[in-house]
Amino acid sequence: MRTTATAALACAVMCSACGDDGKPAGPSPGSGSAPVPAASTSRAAVTAAPDADHVELLKFSLTSAVKDKDPADALDQTKPGQRVYGHLAVRNRTSGPKRISLSFRVNGDERSVVDLTVEKSWSWRTWAYVTLRKDDKGELTVYAFDDHGAALGEKTIPIR
Repeated sequence: MRTTATAALACAVMCSACGDDGKPAGPSPGSGSAPVPAASTSRAAVTAAPDADHVELLKFSLTSAVKDKDPADALDQTKPGQRVYGHLAVRNRTSGPKRISLSFRVNGDERSVVDLTVEKSWSWRTWAYVTLRKDDKGELTVYAFDDHGAALGEKTIPIR
């Protein structure tokens, strides 16, 4: 009985604050106070937390080598027989390690898939490589995927 009375009182208080159309009632005539505008968004909505289950790709480059955890150069083309690294900087603000996969494809045919572990970090650097065959021609495309299979990025360079 007490719960029913409390619910009825709460309903009466809430309804008295609304006009007939369900919108907040304006000031009563002669009260001299202006209506208070409704807030369009709350601070919590503006500063929403990042998705707790995904990683963010910060940088993605193709390079001929990795020195001190950074790309040694930036490739705009490659040649047959050359080793090509896919170098990533990834932000992982999830609760633990995540997997990133790099798929190396020559002319659309997958050559290699490398799974990389990304620990919790603001900027985790990682890389993998493929060595092109001596008879490769066309183009090399490297795709980055998260552990859900969502594409994070891709890079394509010609093989000359």
